[in-house]
Amino acid sequence: MKYYFIGDDKTYDNHLFHTAWIEDKYAYTSGDEKYGNCLKKLKKDDMLFCYVGKTGVVASGKVMAEWDGLGHEDPIYKDRPEQGKVYKIKVNWDSDLTNYPIPHKKLTKCGPFSVRQTLQEIKNKKTATKILALVESYRR
Repeated sequence: MKYYFIGDDKTYDNHLFHTAWIEDKYAYTSGDEKYGNCLKKLKKDDMLFCYVGKTGVVASGKVMAEWDGLGHEDPIYKDRPEQGKVYKIKVNWDSDLTNYPIPHKKLTKCGPFSVRQTLQEIKNKKTATKILALVESYRR
């Protein structure tokens, strides 16, 4: 099992995309096909931490199946054609931290990591397990 941060598409203000992710039981990327292709890295049972810029981790869950390799119509905003297709992967979001997100500052105490890309592997296993423990402590 590998651990990853996946960024919530915060392109549009006043919308919390991750709430739709949790409800739909998917993680989404959008735009150019390269954003879909990043989902190829994910394997069944990999752990995802949904990260929202300036907020922190708002959800975590396990990948349920590998990416289907397809682009889909945008289920959240059908009126944003400039984003192109969306790419999705099935996730069991078992920790919804929307009301009590883990702030970036707390996450940095777990060890080294980066959240600069749409999907970023947490390569340091010690850091990943500390983040997972922190998520568990935030579950209510």
